[in-house]
Amino acid sequence: MKLRQKFSRREACSFLDESVVIQGELRFEGTLRVGGTLFGSVMTPGCLIVLPEARIEATVQAGDVTVYGSLIGDVACDPRVEICDGAVLSGNVRSPQLAIEEGGRFDGTSLRSAEPQDGQ
Repeated sequence: MKLRQKFSRREACSFLDESVVIQGELRFEGTLRVGGTLFGSVMTPGCLIVLPEARIEATVQAGDVTVYGSLIGDVACDPRVEICDGAVLSGNVRSPQLAIEEGGRFDGTSLRSAEPQDGQ
């Protein structure tokens, strides 16, 4: 894999490994890969990636959410939520796009939020 020489702050990626436990409100920009445990809420315009070893019990408001592990809580996301093979998302999802791979599990309700209109 070739890494880009320059990247914007929004493209930066952070990582919380499986030894990390967070209780409370988590806010960030860019991309965050979570492998640990998180209880509370997540707010970001960026991307949240829930790794296979992660357990998140939180309300989530984000740009993109990709779940490989366990996420319990309501998710509001624009533009996309993806539940991968072996992942579990239990809660209500509001997003223009919801993708569930074969082997992924979704327990809850989904509401397709309106696509943003040009100029808004």
